[in-house]
Amino acid sequence: MVVIMKSTFNKASALSLILLLFALAAYSRIICCTGDITDSRELNTSNLSGPNSTYSPATIVNYTGLDGCGWLIMLDDESILEPNGLDTMFQTLGAKIWLKYEDREGGSKCMVGKLITVLDIKERMVED
Repeated sequence: MVVIMKSTFNKASALSLILLLFALAAYSRIICCTGDITDSRELNTSNLSGPNSTYSPATIVNYTGLDGCGWLIMLDDESILEPNGLDTMFQTLGAKIWLKYEDREGGSKCMVGKLITVLDIKERMVED
């Protein structure tokens, strides 16, 4: 004996389902993909070779205890950079950043690192 079940799924239901799926896809795209470039998955990290190339991962450090020193930047290889001024927004001890910089000439009061000019700086999200 063959039982034929009547389908309650009609064209209107199919269209409603398609519209709902489209709306959910659009919403998830907006939620997941907005904002500034802040972590290694979104930033081009294929060439982190220092000055003039691309962004280098770094950490904000404070050497205020040394004569003439203040807020400095430590690259992930532990080399110290002396920026010619660091935006107060980034003057947070231990803050992880992406840094684009170029070397600069001149004298230093602090004398613990390489003198640089910051070309761009961005907050870096670090995964736990």
